[in-house]
Amino acid sequence: MSRSWFRQRPRDKERRRRSDRRSRHVLFTDWRWAVNGRRSLSRRTGEAALTGVDIYEGPLFLLALGIFTLSCLDAAFTITLVRLGIASEANPFMSALLSYDIQTFVNLKIALTGGGLVFLVALADAILLRRVSVRRLMHFLLAIYVAVVGWEIVQFAFFR
Repeated sequence: MSRSWFRQRPRDKERRRRSDRRSRHVLFTDWRWAVNGRRSLSRRTGEAALTGVDIYEGPLFLLALGIFTLSCLDAAFTITLVRLGIASEANPFMSALLSYDIQTFVNLKIALTGGGLVFLVALADAILLRRVSVRRLMHFLLAIYVAVVGWEIVQFAFFR
């Protein structure tokens, strides 16, 4: 029984005829990737739920931008309301952080919100717990932030 399929080819015979195509561009340096993106759909059917893409539709971007903006407004309103003595931070961890240092509070809130949104946008078409899509979860988060910021505006108006 011959094992010719297992033998390696001699090293002096290189099958490539031109230089490696990957040496031309490095990720984030090719301007065409930044403008057009590289992939807008998954390659195979059935993998769309777990695969991120490079091009996202406008409404998804606006949804993430709305959540991020309202989160920043929530941080600013919370700091002001706590300083005026009108309200207190409901989250015990963020409350301790707010009493420790305001800059650290703001930085951590922005970093956690922004980092979370990156993952939510990348997996917007995934199904969470076989029941709800991540995109619908993002709509729910936007509604929660609208309610929270609305309540903070009411506190400014009536409890000042």
